[in-house]
Amino acid sequence: MKKAIGVIISVLLLSLVGLSQTFAMTDNKDGTLTDEATGLMWKKNPNGSGDFSSVATYISQLNFGKYNDWRLPTSAELTALPYFFNFNWHYWYEDSKVIQNNMRSAIMVEKVGDSEYNQYVEFVPSTDWAYILAVRGPISTPENPSLPSLSEGWNLVGIKGDSSISADSIGAVASIWKWTAVDGVKTWAVYIPGAEDKGASYAASKGFSLFTTINPGEGFWVNSTTDLPLP
Repeated sequence: MKKAIGVIISVLLLSLVGLSQTFAMTDNKDGTLTDEATGLMWKKNPNGSGDFSSVATYISQLNFGKYNDWRLPTSAELTALPYFFNFNWHYWYEDSKVIQNNMRSAIMVEKVGDSEYNQYVEFVPSTDWAYILAVRGPISTPENPSLPSLSEGWNLVGIKGDSSISADSIGAVASIWKWTAVDGVKTWAVYIPGAEDKGASYAASKGFSLFTTINPGEGFWVNSTTDLPLP
């Protein structure tokens, strides 16, 4: 079972990253980089933000590299970056989504090699500290932006903070899964929104457990029947 789970995680992470383009980043020698493929100019080093509400103020007052038309990147722009100077932390982005208990989606950038990164959504308190990576230029619209929407099929999502959320808040999907422990034994827990008993009978027949709440620090897998914006 552990081996199978590892395979699932790898596939899901690869589906979220989407670094299929060829990138040429030019160092402008003024603290900025230009992506020659998109024409976007990026501030090389991000700034930290105590909470999401401070982002608008920071961006509106940013005058850097002789430019004052900086903005917050979209999720698609941020997850397409080939290199990050700061990693293993969260980044705020323009189309961040809010769910219950004031939890807001941020993109976690996790370094796994010399130039390899895992990028995925985690829900964190809006008051949490996160990076702001400013960009300037027209908003790019890739054909298949993968975040923050759920894509048809399997999606790996995470939650980080002090508050739990209800599985119902994820939206109308086929099923939601998480890896849990029952009496010290690792097993799957499942929630099926469309089932009358929310998946209780299915879980019992497979030796799984049923859950209705996602707790802080837990990652979970969502099987979506269609592309679906996060709530």
